[in-house]
Amino acid sequence: MANFRTSFSHKIVDVLLASNVISKDFKAYIDSFSPIRTDYTVDYADGLIHSSEDALSNLLGVDHQGKLRDATDRVEDIMANAKADLHNFKINVMDDFEDGVAEEILTKLGYPRFYEEAYRNDQESLMSLLNNFKNSMTEDLRTLVTSEGINPGFIDRIIGYAPEFQEANLAQEELKNTWNEPSIEARKEIQKIYDEIIKICKIGRIIYRDNPEMRDRFTFSKVLAKVSANRAARKEEEDREAAEDAEE
Repeated sequence: MANFRTSFSHKIVDVLLASNVISKDFKAYIDSFSPIRTDYTVDYADGLIHSSEDALSNLLGVDHQGKLRDATDRVEDIMANAKADLHNFKINVMDDFEDGVAEEILTKLGYPRFYEEAYRNDQESLMSLLNNFKNSMTEDLRTLVTSEGINPGFIDRIIGYAPEFQEANLAQEELKNTWNEPSIEARKEIQKIYDEIIKICKIGRIIYRDNPEMRDRFTFSKVLAKVSANRAARKEEEDREAAEDAEE
């Protein structure tokens, strides 16, 4: 047991952050889960929430955990505002221009490549869309877009998200890299939390199979994408989830 290793290769901090998010959603929607298992209760959900938060405190230290929570909140706030403005911009372009012109504008700005995943809280995709929007908004394109009524200040606001989001994301990742090496017992506890969350996710993805937004809340790779820009780590979860979904 001296060589105990967790079954996942992601950063432990990311796993605990994602687990905490999922456990809170699990509690919020416990009425959907409790008819399936008698042990799925509010108390059980509270225990999961406290376990993930305690593990984070032990891993990072209480003060550092608070800073990471603040950094994560800032990332999520920027994501929410940027997503809303990007969606609003898309709607206005589609209303203002003929289909062909609207499609050309949105394609230049990166919407077909990045919008769908960005809107589903993928940090990396959102960063790519914001950077693409910023770098592709030429004076000619700005003139075209604003000619039908879109406010130039609104465009500038969207462009401003790119450096702001990058800065917040870097601050979050730097804080994640400062943590105490967990003991063997701590690793076992973290593995237990992860296993419990994955079990909940398996059930949640079936319960919400016809509701993509809710299904994403219980898809570990999607929640991991929300708290981390590390695509390589998410690929491992995506492959596992694809295999599970194929068995349904």
